[in-house]
Amino acid sequence: MTITWLEDPRHTRYLRKTRYTKGSRRPFKKTSKILLGDFHKLIGFELIGRSGIGWFDYWIYWLKTYDAGCPKQGKEYGSHNQPAEAVEVKELLKANPYDAD
Repeated sequence: MTITWLEDPRHTRYLRKTRYTKGSRRPFKKTSKILLGDFHKLIGFELIGRSGIGWFDYWIYWLKTYDAGCPKQGKEYGSHNQPAEAVEVKELLKANPYDAD
């Protein structure tokens, strides 16, 4: 599958990767609000497949309000300095390059 980037991911070191199910195949928008605690911004998404009639599973790539570069930046995450569900942006971009056009 391919990640659809809604914003340039190169402005952050990591993104949170979370499985998300929604009842529509309509794509996410840059302004989409996701019902997750401390949600700040959706950076990208990837359709995984169907999980039932009318339900679709996605990987969403997002940031919380206190992640690096966000309004309330400051939480510490131990020796790796990132949350457990984080993925490195440079690794995501190897398979899914960001196209600014």
